[in-house]
Amino acid sequence: MATKTKANGTGGAADTKAPASKTTSTTKTPPKPNGVEVKATPDINERMQKVEQLRGVIGKREMVVDTLNNLKTFSFSASDSCQLIIQDSEEKKFSTFNSNLIGLLSEHLRGLLETKKADLDQQILSFEL
Repeated sequence: MATKTKANGTGGAADTKAPASKTTSTTKTPPKPNGVEVKATPDINERMQKVEQLRGVIGKREMVVDTLNNLKTFSFSASDSCQLIIQDSEEKKFSTFNSNLIGLLSEHLRGLLETKKADLDQQILSFEL
């Protein structure tokens, strides 16, 4: 870089060189190991936690699919004798032989499980690490 200055007030121009390579940059860039730029990636613990979350969703989906398949194999007709028994943690039971009620409950459960499976499928498809 060359600049013109007056020398001794004579009006003549003299070329002088500016001091060599002084940078005025205030931003520092992180060093690049082996000349390769390092991308900002999530912490390894964060990534592992996300993987565990995905495994949890996949596990839930597998349980829903197993229950749904089990429910689909359950068959009965109005002439067959079937019984529905629901038991709670205190071993109290609800039991019925009403095939119409059992059929309605079975269809309702099937619908709920299909909806839950679709929700879990969507969560898995939209999951980001």
